[in-house]
Amino acid sequence: MPAFLEKISCRKPAAFAGFLFSFFLFFFVMDFGLSSANAGELLPPNTIPNKMPSGKELDEALKARAEKLLPFLGDSFCILPSITERAFWEELSQKPQYRKIIQTVEKEMKTPVANVPEELYLQFSQNGNRTNYQNAYNRRNAGLSRAVLAECFENQGRFIPRIEEHLKAYFNDRSWVLPAHDRSLDNFNGKYDIDLASSNAAWMLATIGAVLGDRLSKDVREELDRQLELRCFIPFRTHILTGKPKLWWVRGINNWNAVCLAGVGGAALTHLKSKEERAWFLAAIETFIQNSNIGYTEDGYCTEGVGYWCYGFGHHALLSETVRRATNDKIQILDQEKLRKVALYGFTIEILPGFSPSFADCSMRAIPTRSLLAFLNRYYGFQLNNYDFTLPEQGQNLCALGVYGTNLPPRLTEASAGYAPKFGNVKSFQDPISNRTWFPSAQILILRPEGWKSTLTKLENRAELAKAVGELPGLAVAMKGGHNAEQHNHNDVGTYVILHRGTLPALDLGGEVYTRRTFSKDRYVSDVLNSWGHNVPVVAGCLQKTGAQYAAKVLKTDFNEKEDSLLLDYAAAYDVKACRKLTREFVYSRMETKFSVEDQVEFDSPQTFEVPMVTITGWKKDGKNVIFGEGKSAVRAVICVKADGKEMTDWTLKEDGFKADFAARESARRLAIVLPNPVKNASVKITYVPVEK
Repeated sequence: MPAFLEKISCRKPAAFAGFLFSFFLFFFVMDFGLSSANAGELLPPNTIPNKMPSGKELDEALKARAEKLLPFLGDSFCILPSITERAFWEELSQKPQYRKIIQTVEKEMKTPVANVPEELYLQFSQNGNRTNYQNAYNRRNAGLSRAVLAECFENQGRFIPRIEEHLKAYFNDRSWVLPAHDRSLDNFNGKYDIDLASSNAAWMLATIGAVLGDRLSKDVREELDRQLELRCFIPFRTHILTGKPKLWWVRGINNWNAVCLAGVGGAALTHLKSKEERAWFLAAIETFIQNSNIGYTEDGYCTEGVGYWCYGFGHHALLSETVRRATNDKIQILDQEKLRKVALYGFTIEILPGFSPSFADCSMRAIPTRSLLAFLNRYYGFQLNNYDFTLPEQGQNLCALGVYGTNLPPRLTEASAGYAPKFGNVKSFQDPISNRTWFPSAQILILRPEGWKSTLTKLENRAELAKAVGELPGLAVAMKGGHNAEQHNHNDVGTYVILHRGTLPALDLGGEVYTRRTFSKDRYVSDVLNSWGHNVPVVAGCLQKTGAQYAAKVLKTDFNEKEDSLLLDYAAAYDVKACRKLTREFVYSRMETKFSVEDQVEFDSPQTFEVPMVTITGWKKDGKNVIFGEGKSAVRAVICVKADGKEMTDWTLKEDGFKADFAARESARRLAIVLPNPVKNASVKITYVPVEK
């Protein structure tokens, strides 16, 4: 048995935690029911596992890997410099984002730190509301971060009482887990597990403890030790060794895996005194972070949406850089070909700079985080212009500041440029700064007009960027096939987004405000999550179904400089037995500045059919056509309907609002082209053309 296991039962204040850890490592026999690898070996960190060690083999593999990692670890580690390293903090305090921190905290100190009321926590279990608690929780988090920054900038001890007041509020919280993730109220009642919030809280608090050191009182430091053991280290250890508490995200493949492992791993590498303990945690983190890779398609697409790419892959990068620094460059989690493709997603997903397709549970305002893009540009040596070093915006967490707060990470020089020698210039294998982005595995196509690259020079100034995009002629579009069992799935096979001069004539409304129903069996009751709220047809009165089998098939792609087209068969997205054929063809013309969407449907017997356009832009009828917007940004939708071999003009345009709660609910409208009678075959073609070319 490693020496640290023999000593751990004597550690204070976590004696019981140490006893559990020692006991389960020695007598561990539980099999998690997954395929196992060779005993004593872990899969290398640069592979995606087909087999994952389990049971006794996992126990032996982690111990063996930990022994190999031990020499890489120093006596202590923190992602941020200590408060005593004045050069870093004094330079940071002069950055525009941080100049008003001290003034802001001085004002906040006039009122006590607000405890997050338990009544707000219980609202989720009572009525499904999660927003009220999370807003209060986030405000307090931001206040703590500001107080720590203020003290590090000023270095006079004036803000230490405020920081300790914040820390004690954390210590007194009945749960660090969000109420939406504590449905049984186990955490609220003292039976702790780990979620997105608690793992990040653990890392943040561990970082604060390391940065401030003995500037904090002895009582606070000892209580911090105890709280991190109870709420982070014990649950993780016992889950890995026994399967309890149930931490599904350890083997999950969505954003939770990277976010939670980053929090737990960062906290352990920062706070645990024993190298042996840190090596064991690192071995476990290094193993299970590989699951996160599986959540991305083979071409690097993130089906969870742009916001969750920033969150999930952003934490993947935070973890990787933390581990790289903690092991003196020995462990490089991001050193994987697939993760390079996932990194490129952030540079290629925007329809135009400042606008991303809000597919899945994504805000319509979500864009890739600029500081993350700058870091990835340096790390992989992409050598892309306009993605230079960018400080995180004031308000990002302290751990992110530790990674993104320096122009180049320690020991990563301009000469080495990360992995540029290994991966080469990005333009040699895929130019992300192009008119077309195609993710074949995910069936996502993004098309941009000529001249759009000029807007990239405005990335650092949001007002100038918005003006440049608003003045850019031509249409930019995004469309998707895919299937209806994606991460943070919407039933949206075949939908599309159009951008013209900064307005969105047709779009995806993104995610709703999360409630208890959002992630329940009743998820698709929501008219913004089911297919009714997307730019896809209602077929024979039926919406699309949920499941991987309800999918599109790419029948044809034709890409060239003048015109791009994508033809999908998406009849399988609907469970309609009478439907013999349902195709959608997208045609994008740069020469004629137009974008058409044509559906063709065939039935065994006459059925109803309607095709919607979803918008948040003002609109008006123009004969049998529709004009979205006004002035230079106006776009005309020319509608052509044929049924049973004849052109049809007696179709109707039905306008509806939405019931679900989401950001643009008041302005969102669904305009449905409704055929008057059931038909055996029909085609509906919508051609979007700028009113002023």
